[in-house]
Amino acid sequence: MKRNAVITAIAILLSVGLAGCRSGPLYNVKSTHLESEGKSLKSIGQNIKSAGRSLGWEMKDQAEGKIRGRLTVSGGKHKASVVITYNTDTFNITYVDSTNLRYRADEKTIHPNYNVWVKKLEETIKKRVRN
Repeated sequence: MKRNAVITAIAILLSVGLAGCRSGPLYNVKSTHLESEGKSLKSIGQNIKSAGRSLGWEMKDQAEGKIRGRLTVSGGKHKASVVITYNTDTFNITYVDSTNLRYRADEKTIHPNYNVWVKKLEETIKKRVRN
């Protein structure tokens, strides 16, 4: 009986440990349509930066139609950097680099939290530009 309890405890600990090591396919935003009727490129850029900042991203212009976004969480332990390219019709969010998010270039996988952050950024950008 005691042996079964030990084996069960070990199995639970292993499954919890492995669950923490999960990764998923890297999510990039590609040519997502913007509802930007009559908005200038400058206005769209301001909306994108505002959207990112509202979610805790540091947003900096890189060039016309290009913004670098950086997110730092957990007291600086986890970081993600993306480039957002845009025009008056579409935008893209592309992974640049990360710290402590288990990115695997050979498999194009990353910790699932990264994908949650990027999807939230994508949705917030669409809302800000639309309004």
